[in-house]
Amino acid sequence: MRWILRLVTFALCVSLGTSVWYILAPKKVAYSLPVIEKVVATVITEASDKLSNVVQQDDSIQSIKFGAVEPIAGNANVRTILLRDVPDVNAPVASRIKVGEYESADILGASGNSLHVKFSAGDGSYNGVARENDYEGWTDWRSVVPEMSAVVMDAETGAVVARVPLSEDTNSVTFSPNGSHAIFFSDSYARVAYEVQTSDYSLTRSLTSTASNYFGRLSYAYAPKGNSLYATVYVQDSPPYSRNAKVSLIRIGDGTANTQTGISASGIETFVISPDGSKGFILHNETEGSYEMVVDVIDMAASKVRNSFKLIGTELPSGANDFVLNRDGSELYVRLSEKADTVSVIDTQTGQRVRELKGVPIDHWAYLSWSGFVGDSLLFADWKSDEGEMNGSPVMFWATDRGHVKADAGIAYAVEANGKGYAINADGTQLFKLDNDNHIRERITISRPERFRGASMGNDLTVFGLSASPDGKRLIMFLGMEHGC
Repeated sequence: MRWILRLVTFALCVSLGTSVWYILAPKKVAYSLPVIEKVVATVITEASDKLSNVVQQDDSIQSIKFGAVEPIAGNANVRTILLRDVPDVNAPVASRIKVGEYESADILGASGNSLHVKFSAGDGSYNGVARENDYEGWTDWRSVVPEMSAVVMDAETGAVVARVPLSEDTNSVTFSPNGSHAIFFSDSYARVAYEVQTSDYSLTRSLTSTASNYFGRLSYAYAPKGNSLYATVYVQDSPPYSRNAKVSLIRIGDGTANTQTGISASGIETFVISPDGSKGFILHNETEGSYEMVVDVIDMAASKVRNSFKLIGTELPSGANDFVLNRDGSELYVRLSEKADTVSVIDTQTGQRVRELKGVPIDHWAYLSWSGFVGDSLLFADWKSDEGEMNGSPVMFWATDRGHVKADAGIAYAVEANGKGYAINADGTQLFKLDNDNHIRERITISRPERFRGASMGNDLTVFGLSASPDGKRLIMFLGMEHGC
């Protein structure tokens, strides 16, 4: 049912022209021109002249800065909340309050198995009587559920070592080069991101935008003068869901002013950064009827365009959901022809197609970036459709150079960590260890304290992604509530 809801939400949001355009971009409609049956090899070009040297005003980008941890929206999962003065579930109860079903709360922090929460006066009502005072204290993850959370697991044992409360749509993570801290952010755009120290994944501070600027993807990169955090920033009065959005790449100062990199563009499909932070990619709008799309590759450390190439075909990307990058950005995986069941693997240094993965359905909804890589295989979701109606759950397949292979039942998301394959189910209740052929060799139950009979929210959470720490020792599952537009 949750899979159906995602696709219904997608269809409604696209029809309304909302920001989901950048999150779940629709397939392109085939042109009325003759169909290109054979995908033409990508062509290397000089650096694109579509990049602009015009950047945002300095006072605009300075509004994005680190500060105290921003409160996170949560909801009551039980009708009686036990509050303690310290983050210890065995400590004496300081307050016991009755709350309404799904009543909202502010999450102020987290420590171990406890959440620091605040229930405001007058917000809730129990038996028609509103509270006269605020109540603040520590409670457990069973009692209050954040809009989104990151469940951090030990890759070897599957044990949950930490839980991180997050705001809605915060479903991506980037790690500092030395691995000492990480930042959780939205893979589309937002005005807040959350930093943690990876020793215990405790929240340390937030990156926020105090003006009307949105920032998009974040990434660390090795820079000539040390490690730097970069962000894609959407200019004021330029909605990020607009295809004419103006976006710039800036360097976030840590205790110092933010700086421009000189990389800025408008009229683009998307601006993404490779998982390791070494390369940025600007996919420009396709010239209508040309079957061509220019891709600029940015050297993040040098903050300049390294090279450009063209994608040529009848099924060019229409958003970040239509292609995948490997960890260092050296390869781009993209479906280029509507008449071919292949995913082309593009060398981003030369722009040439180096190989193909076979078996991607032609006439179904097939999303590449929902899942992930394991070895040389790409997991994708195949949505069967009947006259525009989505039926049931997707069928998961592995696309390989030998053809498609149906994934074992239950696999919904997958990731490779330290050369080993892992997967989880759509409910986030099981972790799978995979063998060399990507079959399940071991099943581990994931601890989910918010799931129990009668829970207001905990039983309705679903998975929004799976990631891994650079050293492969930690797996990170994103859990959250489904929302409409």
